[in-house]
Amino acid sequence: MELGKIPKMRNTLRYGIPGMVLILALLSVGYWLGLNRNSPRMLSSEPEKTRADDGVWFRPSQQIVVKEDTLLPPLDSRTVWLEVIRSDQRVRDSFHIVSQRYPEHSPETKRAWRSLQATDEKNRRIAIKLLGKEGWPRRSVYGAAIADAPFYVALHSSGSPGFQEKCLKLMEELLRDHEVNVLHYAILADRISLLKNGIQLYGTHQIIKGSTHTYEPWDNIDSVDQRRKQLGLPALENAGVEMGWMGMGAGLAPN
Repeated sequence: MELGKIPKMRNTLRYGIPGMVLILALLSVGYWLGLNRNSPRMLSSEPEKTRADDGVWFRPSQQIVVKEDTLLPPLDSRTVWLEVIRSDQRVRDSFHIVSQRYPEHSPETKRAWRSLQATDEKNRRIAIKLLGKEGWPRRSVYGAAIADAPFYVALHSSGSPGFQEKCLKLMEELLRDHEVNVLHYAILADRISLLKNGIQLYGTHQIIKGSTHTYEPWDNIDSVDQRRKQLGLPALENAGVEMGWMGMGAGLAPN
């Protein structure tokens, strides 16, 4: 080796190694930041169309944000409930569009109806599994949107009265703690009573034909208002339209 090259090697060792260490350190920091940025810190979901606490439609602009927290239930169950309510309303929106475009007994309408029934059956099986494992989702833990999801599954399970009654019992157990929507409890109770006895208890169901609203039968108005008062609901004359039963008992509400 030539003696003149030795100082150059010393300079390379003196400045090159620290430079390489610095580059490796910067690469490590960049990699860590990239992983941190992609971590699932928050799940943001927008139901395509669902109902707020008072039964009024709200839109995707009103975003549901579920933050990770050790006090919250498992993320998987929250995700499943969100998909349940999303699919429930999506298939009803689709059926409504098809039924407006095609005659009642057309192949298109029948196909849309079968899709709606299949979705309801799928959601019912999911709800049975989740409710059996975790119970009714509490509003204080899950939030209103997720806590209301099993209500819609039960409401659209008129062919499974046993399942509806079990759901109503689960809701009743949480009424005192304000962990369920009181109006939803009354609506489900009325749906069950109408199908079983032909009368409603809280006056939440109406037949809507155009601009005309006609109440489904009840025993007497005084008894209805007394039951509503016990739940903290306003008297029937001040209630407005709380739930429409679309058509003549078609059982598709809420649409």
